[in-house]
Amino acid sequence: MNIASRKQREIAAREELILDCAARLLGEVGHQGLSMDRVAEAAEYSKGTIYQHFDCKEDLLAGLCLRSSRDLYELFSRAAGLPLSPRERLLAIAFAYGLFIRLHPLEFANMQTLKSATVREKTSEANRCAMQSAEAQVLNTVTQVVRDAVSDGDLVLPPGITCEELVFCLWATHYGAASLASSGIPFADYGVGNIADTLRKYMDDVLDGFNWRPTSDKFDYAATQRHLEEHVFHAELRRLDTAPS
Repeated sequence: MNIASRKQREIAAREELILDCAARLLGEVGHQGLSMDRVAEAAEYSKGTIYQHFDCKEDLLAGLCLRSSRDLYELFSRAAGLPLSPRERLLAIAFAYGLFIRLHPLEFANMQTLKSATVREKTSEANRCAMQSAEAQVLNTVTQVVRDAVSDGDLVLPPGITCEELVFCLWATHYGAASLASSGIPFADYGVGNIADTLRKYMDDVLDGFNWRPTSDKFDYAATQRHLEEHVFHAELRRLDTAPS
């Protein structure tokens, strides 16, 4: 057995445990209540061990942000790489985003903190660059799908809107919907049934409004949705189904 590789695996596993504890504490006590002492106690390591991995609380939060971005990119890149039309791949990315939120609820709930100016200002320049690079990688994955639609002739953007701006608006819609869904507001009492289904129908109307072909009256996107659930992301959905409540 390669001892150096084993040591690296042990260090990586310890860092994952530290990040897991930090994510849980962030949800319990918030940014102001989070401290290296509390993380050390929760992880059952000395504070010195924590500092071997992270220089300060903000570097720890940056580590959470980077891990979240990597997890999101992995899901997005799988969706974007499917042998489907650009619009179907965009649907797959939207599905992957919802899946990410369900798989990583703590990270999503604390996204504003993880990406805040306060965290960025106090992290190292290397971490700031790494965070920006990871975010750009995620965004570019989505934007490239829109570019592909334009290049294939499936989408003609109206004057004054760019691919990047369209992605921003679509992402803002999904992020806002997910934030509201996790707010505890009883939307069913106000006439909104299944939030995910409502959002999908709305996005169909939006993309049809852009005349992004094939439009929903010409193509069975529900079949694409079933394919994503039954084949592409079956393992992740199974994890959610078998996870303890």
